[in-house]
Amino acid sequence: MLQNPKFCASDSIKAADTLKKTLLSFRTNENFEKILNTVNLHAELCELEPLEDNRRIQKTPKRLQYTSNNPSTKLSPICELKKDMFEIIDYLINEIDRSFNQQGLKNLVKLENILVDKKTKTHQELNNCLNNMNEDFDVNKLHAQLFMLPSIISTTTIPDIINILRNEYLNAKDTLFSEITKLIKLILTIPASAATAERSFSALRRLKTYLRSTMTQNNQTHPTQDRKSVV
Repeated sequence: MLQNPKFCASDSIKAADTLKKTLLSFRTNENFEKILNTVNLHAELCELEPLEDNRRIQKTPKRLQYTSNNPSTKLSPICELKKDMFEIIDYLINEIDRSFNQQGLKNLVKLENILVDKKTKTHQELNNCLNNMNEDFDVNKLHAQLFMLPSIISTTTIPDIINILRNEYLNAKDTLFSEITKLIKLILTIPASAATAERSFSALRRLKTYLRSTMTQNNQTHPTQDRKSVV
């Protein structure tokens, strides 16, 4: 869902926050009991018998026997299941924070807000949003084009702005909206907004598997040619 081309960076962050809130809602004793009751009900309908708990009690390691006064204990299967469930939820939330709480993604949101924000930004605000890329733009032209953009485009989504400029202002977009076109190209080519590189590595895994881990660069580049030479 997050790789949908119609999603902008701010939408992805909102979707990630919604997912975090949903996961946190499951991390309560009340919701755990509801899930457990649902699982037990389905187990009874399927006539499944509970498995016997044959796990051994974990003893305290010898190196800690003189420093730990806690006797060896064994959690009940339900407590063990709750612990595992909460650990999984915590891990997922931490991974979401690690992926979406990055400075590069925040900078991308600032660039997108230049286009989608209904309120025209001042020169100082544009410089702050462009950060260290303001030398690549004519800020005065960009400010004037952003002031003119709402009069011809009523939408506030980047895909719609791209389609309108491409279809209705194809010949004039490089002159009338030169700085906006430059800004859109920058947004679309930032690695945080493009998953093309990630997809290429995913496709490479189909060729270079764990059983073909020693495949050379020549075989990866020309797999069909090498196959013909072997035949």
